[in-house]
Amino acid sequence: MTGYYQPGLGKIIINTEHTNGITHLFYDTALNLLMQYDMADGRTLIKNATKEFFLDKLSIQHMAFEVYAFADSAIIYKLDPEKAVDTKIASIKFRLKYADEQLIVAMPNDRGCNFLTVSLQNKKSIIYEWELQQNTATIKEIELPKSTLSKAEKKERGDFLEIKYKNLFYAVSARHTNKPGLFQFPAPSQLFFNDTSIYILNKLAYEAGINVFKIDIAGGTASSTNYFLNKIITDSQAKYELVPVATVYDSLLIIQNSSPKTFEYYYYNIITGKEIARYETKPNNSLYSLVHSPLQQIGSFGSSGEEKELDNEKLFIKRKNSGFPFITPVLSGDSLVLTFGSLVPTQGAEGMLLGFATMGFGMAAGIGVSIGDIRIIPYLTSSRNKFLYAHSKFSLKGLQPSMANNVRTNLDDFLEDNKLRDLAKRNSVVIELPGILYVGLYDKKTKKYTLTKFQQH
Repeated sequence: MTGYYQPGLGKIIINTEHTNGITHLFYDTALNLLMQYDMADGRTLIKNATKEFFLDKLSIQHMAFEVYAFADSAIIYKLDPEKAVDTKIASIKFRLKYADEQLIVAMPNDRGCNFLTVSLQNKKSIIYEWELQQNTATIKEIELPKSTLSKAEKKERGDFLEIKYKNLFYAVSARHTNKPGLFQFPAPSQLFFNDTSIYILNKLAYEAGINVFKIDIAGGTASSTNYFLNKIITDSQAKYELVPVATVYDSLLIIQNSSPKTFEYYYYNIITGKEIARYETKPNNSLYSLVHSPLQQIGSFGSSGEEKELDNEKLFIKRKNSGFPFITPVLSGDSLVLTFGSLVPTQGAEGMLLGFATMGFGMAAGIGVSIGDIRIIPYLTSSRNKFLYAHSKFSLKGLQPSMANNVRTNLDDFLEDNKLRDLAKRNSVVIELPGILYVGLYDKKTKKYTLTKFQQH
């Protein structure tokens, strides 16, 4: 099942599978069913080696489209609820030149959709720019740098900090730089895109810092920038003193760097690489100068269902850094709220987390987008896992830290709602709109969805 808001139609669309295809259900924003129709053309919603599987939605000029993928192509359909039919309008073929070419991500825009593919054998990335008006795809072939490290960096630090391209493009999660949201949870590589650029974020080995790999769509070039923040500790048994985690909003690269001794935020202009602001405090009864909410833990060591606030700041950072840290931006009025935390699997749960982190994404793990993202639900409802999070708040103008102490987002409301436990057991869908989160639960008896709406604070 997939669900999303389609602004071209002003409707919520929920897709389900039937024996030989998919069913589109069209709802208004109160989740009243308006109409539905079936397509028996063999399409599926889950990655499949022999069938076209769902990738993403498109909204162009008040028209609704969906993108599907196959082994060597992307296929675009126009949805027509009035005629109850989908029309195939384009098929973008890959592997025209390189047999190992793999689709990494679809990147919708107001005119059409860009597709990023890579050929690792030839160190090439290829951008397919499809626009509805021309209904053709312009192909740009971009040579990847020989290394993610410069010659000077290799000489100074050694080549062990180089990121191999097979890892750089593995299990990629995707977000638009100007459309922040709640569900940007951990993935081996984080990809951010807009009409002109693609940025792929990876942690450097030994927690040394963050690598930003940029693909300039407009200029047809690729480059690598490393932000070295921490001392390298090569002893595999040593506990890292500082753990960096990063995100992007608009032209800002935001890095949180933390340990039980130090808590830092770095703001950079991701286009120029110039540092804009930096803040530091100590997790010793002073963390709240940069953290503006309680420190929350969902699932305790004693009970998976227990939710509590952690008073020990150093313990919160230690637990956060022991898991899979994340940081994601959310807009709140004229401020930027940074929700950060960690997914902490207990022993034996790592495989499930890897499945969570890579499901639907990447060259090796499968391709797709985070539409109606419900992958977090099995994690949160598992008795073996913990979820830690808190919020930091900064003004968009000047990037000054807030004086608030009880910042909330609709993620807090979502996690506190008792319906959360039902999501993993019932047909359900989670849909993100700017500042709004919809959770729909399907009742088989009434054949209706019940809707809960969470508004951004």
